[in-house]
Amino acid sequence: YKKCGQVEYSVRILEDYIKSQPDVANASVVDLLGTILMETKAHDRALQHIEHAQAVNARKELPLNLKIKAGICHAHLGNLEMAQVCCMHTYN
Repeated sequence: YKKCGQVEYSVRILEDYIKSQPDVANASVVDLLGTILMETKAHDRALQHIEHAQAVNARKELPLNLKIKAGICHAHLGNLEMAQVCCMHTYN
């Protein structure tokens, strides 16, 4: 749908999928959704989904690509300290 120019519809499908499984956070779905939201400058929504994935998978570490996306979102939102924290954790 994104490739056909129906970005909001693709976002809605992915968000509905995530909402249908509140106790599970599929990292690849969150990554795809985060990418689309970041491309449309919706960094706050992307960050919410990444943080939700972290909360749901508290026992597991976030994949590197999601940590980096979180840092980028924080930077775009003006949270430079949090962006730095995210980036520091990716290298440790």
